Amino acid sequence: MNNLQSALQKKELVEIHQGFLQKLARRQAQQQSSRLRELQQRRIALQVKIAETKQTHTSGRLVAQDESSYETDRPYLRMWHPEVVDSDKADPSIPLAQRLQEVRQQRTLAAAYRLAGISLLPCVSKEVLALRFDISWQGRFVACYHCFLDAVSTASRRRSRQNPAQELYLRLVQHTLPRSIPLARIWQKHMGGMVSVGPLTEPDQWRVDWMEPLRAFAQELYRACYRDWVHQQIIHTIRQHWDPKMTVIKHEDDTQQFNFHIASRLRVRLDFQAMSDRPSGIVVRWIHTRKQRKHPSSLLRHHSDILAISDDEDEDNPKIQQQNDNMDKKIDRENVLNEAKEFFRRLPVLEAIPQVSKLITSQMEA
Repeated sequence: MNNLQSALQKKELVEIHQGFLQKLARRQAQQQSSRLRELQQRRIALQVKIAETKQTHTSGRLVAQDESSYETDRPYLRMWHPEVVDSDKADPSIPLAQRLQEVRQQRTLAAAYRLAGISLLPCVSKEVLALRFDISWQGRFVACYHCFLDAVSTASRRRSRQNPAQELYLRLVQHTLPRSIPLARIWQKHMGGMVSVGPLTEPDQWRVDWMEPLRAFAQELYRACYRDWVHQQIIHTIRQHWDPKMTVIKHEDDTQQFNFHIASRLRVRLDFQAMSDRPSGIVVRWIHTRKQRKHPSSLLRHHSDILAISDDEDEDNPKIQQQNDNMDKKIDRENVLNEAKEFFRRLPVLEAIPQVSKLITSQMEA
C-alpha cells in the first residue's frame, strides 16, 4: 500500500514538473517573439526616418543650389533650356532644380571633353558616339585615345513630301589621336566620308550598313594607334638611353636613322619608317677602338663614317691597346655581325639591344 502511494506521488511530481517546463518554454517563446516584433518595428521606423531625412536633405540642397547658382547657370540655361529663363510660367522650385541638374550634367560632359582637348561645340545633337582606344603594352595600359562621331538626322528626299522619312548620317567630329595617324585615309576607306545609316525605322539595316564598317574602322584605327605608340616609345627609349652616343638623321620620306654603339664594339644603324615598330634597314659594323680618331665636338659625324667611342686618356694607353687586341682575338666578328642583324630583324629594338650586349659579353668572357 505504501509503495503504491509513493509511486503515485512520484508520478504526480513528474507531471507537475513537465507542466512547469512546458509553461516556461511557452513563456520564453512568447517573450522572444514579442522582442523580435518590437525590434522589427524599430528597424522599420528607423528606415522610414532615414529615407525622410535623405529626401529632406536632398530637396533642401537642390533648392539651396537653385537659389545660389541660378545667376551663375543663366547662360547655360539659356543655351540648353531657354524656357527656364525666358518663360514667366516656369516653376521656381522643383522643375528648376531638375533642369539645373541636367545643365550641370551637360557642363560636366563639356568639361570632360575640354580635359581631353576636345570641344563640344561642333556636335549638332547631344547624342555623341565615342570610340575609346586603350593601348596596352607589356600587360599595362599606357595610352588612351578618343574619337567622337556625331549623328545628324535629316529628311530624306527619296520619299514624297506627304510622307517624308528621316535618315541618320554619321560624321567624324573630334579626336585626340596623334598627327601621325592617317585618320582621314582610314575614315575614307571604311566609311566613305559622311556615311548614311539609313532610315530610322529600319534598325536591322544599321547593323549591316553602319556597325560592320564602323567596327572595321575602329579595328584598323586601333592598330594604327598601337603601331604609332610603339614607334614613339622606341624612339624615346633609344634617345634616352643612348645619348650622346647616338645621332638621329631625319629624311623627307618620314624615315629616321639611329646610329648608336653597343658595348663600345659594335656600331648599329637602324632605319625606321613612320608608324613602324620594326626597323626597315639594319647596318651593323665592327669598330676598332685602337684606331679611333678624336672628335671632341661630335662622336658620330655621318652614318657612313666608321667612328668609335673611346676616352682621350685611354687611347694611347698600351694596356688598353693590349686588352683590345686580346678582345679581337676572342670574338668572332663575322658571327657577331650576323647574330646582331638577326636579333634586330626578329626582335623589337628594346629587346634586341640587351641580347646583342649579352652575345658580345659572353664571347669576351669565354
